[in-house]
Amino acid sequence: MTMSRRWLICVLLVAHGFLHLFGFLTSWDIVDIEAVSRTPTILPDDLPIGVIRDIGALWLLGLFAFTLSGFAVVRGYHWWKGLAFGSAIVSLVATIFWIHDAWPGLFLNMLIVVLIARSWWIPAPVEQ
Repeated sequence: MTMSRRWLICVLLVAHGFLHLFGFLTSWDIVDIEAVSRTPTILPDDLPIGVIRDIGALWLLGLFAFTLSGFAVVRGYHWWKGLAFGSAIVSLVATIFWIHDAWPGLFLNMLIVVLIARSWWIPAPVEQ
């Protein structure tokens, strides 16, 4: 994989991870963002704050995991795909909890999962 392609993948993964910051900050009541609700949309509104924060921590985990996988691509570490795949799964779970606000993430995470799974089953052509 060329270095420019690695950087492109890195930027996309880190940008996706950065978007998780909004979910985390809102669910933890650090900031109030109108586009993102504080409480998960598929659970009751009267959840204890601790439960909301526990579930909201998935957003923070996604932020760190996507960022780390992005930089692992640039460094050429072979494990970046596994981490990005796992990050997308965690992000899918968080997205499902906040599906009314985070529905675009559903498609992006599914795309990441499919592309990485495809790359494991169909080898890339050898560069000459």
